[in-house]
Amino acid sequence: MKRSIRFYIGIIILLTNQLLTWLGITLCASLAIKTGNKKFLLISGIIYAVSWGVFFLDIYLAGSEGVNMCKNLIKKIFKINYNK
Repeated sequence: MKRSIRFYIGIIILLTNQLLTWLGITLCASLAIKTGNKKFLLISGIIYAVSWGVFFLDIYLAGSEGVNMCKNLIKKIFKINYNK
């Protein structure tokens, strides 16, 4: 079955969304501590909220097949076995 570009964009963003979100939050929290500027905490909250919107958009783009593909890939990478 031929997959659309929408499917592949959803997969790529789905796999990178969490990593980029937590890197952004960590960077903003570090800057807030270092500078004492509380605006960075607000920015980290905005990053977190936007990441959820992006996550749901990714699920829509990739579809159930893409979500299952990502789950299996993550299980394979981290060698997660839920049947213990």
